[in-house]
Amino acid sequence: MNQEVVKAAHFGFVVEEVEAYGAVIETSDAAINEEGAFKMESYNSTFKEAEDIGMKDNRYTSLAPADLTTAFDSLKQACATRKTAYDAELALQRANDALDQEFAKVVDGLNQQIEDFRTQVGAGSSQDLEVQEMYVRERLADTTQSEQLPQVKALDDKLKAADWSIRHTTLSALDIDIAWENYQKYLEAKSKSLKEEIQHKELRGVSPEDYANIESQFKQFDTDGTGTLERNEFKACLYSLGEEKPKKEVLDIITKFGDGAKIPYDGFKEFMMHQLGDTDTKEEIVDGFALMHQGAEVAKEEVLLELFADADVDWIKGEAPKIGDDLDYKSFSEQVFAR
Repeated sequence: MNQEVVKAAHFGFVVEEVEAYGAVIETSDAAINEEGAFKMESYNSTFKEAEDIGMKDNRYTSLAPADLTTAFDSLKQACATRKTAYDAELALQRANDALDQEFAKVVDGLNQQIEDFRTQVGAGSSQDLEVQEMYVRERLADTTQSEQLPQVKALDDKLKAADWSIRHTTLSALDIDIAWENYQKYLEAKSKSLKEEIQHKELRGVSPEDYANIESQFKQFDTDGTGTLERNEFKACLYSLGEEKPKKEVLDIITKFGDGAKIPYDGFKEFMMHQLGDTDTKEEIVDGFALMHQGAEVAKEEVLLELFADADVDWIKGEAPKIGDDLDYKSFSEQVFAR
């Protein structure tokens, strides 16, 4: 083997190939040393025999044993240089591969956490709205995942500086940035949707404007600021709302929503929401859906959109179980009244 072949050695493209090339070098070095020693001994012996018979000039070569020794030493030095270069390349490959594996572990782990949390948010739809909303708020406030993003960037910068092609994951730093951003947008949209659903449930069909008016009306007639309305105050409040009721009915209302002598704000609010809101029974709601759909067992989105506001239809779609492309309004009514 000549020096050019040794110098031109390529160790491999990936760490596994470079590691495997170590055995090639070991075998090559052993063969060069063994063959070189054998040939040098043979050259020296032949040269000695020629000298012994008085031959001083060889018309077939101008090389002497010293020249061969120099060439052999140069070949061994090339082998040593190759081994040094190989050791450096092996160390570099192993370091970059370890960096690659660390990057993959962080990125894949973070991506899995995002997917798991997103799945949990979706799977929690059978829980109370308040429980779902609390879980989403906890996820939005949790910085455990976002704190890993700088580590991802730092590792990605090192791999780019090393001009290293990532092998141990199909994800890039950009992929995880996008996944995190989409996850945050999903949580924010889910939180907003849940808050609207909670408000819808609490208001029971009363508009936010009417709800605000309930409080304003109560404060107007709670002249002494006690947080309660006495019978005369309550009757005057009803009269201002266009509801003139006899004394006995006023007493019945105060007894039901208060203590018989006066009605607190919470009782007044409950009464007003009962008056203004959706007070249909479960059976009436089911019958209403059946009437809308001419007796069909399922509700269709296109029919609902003709009769309800888009926001209400979106809420029903989010709550009602699916039967094919349609909605199971009987199960939906059961769920609403079970809350």
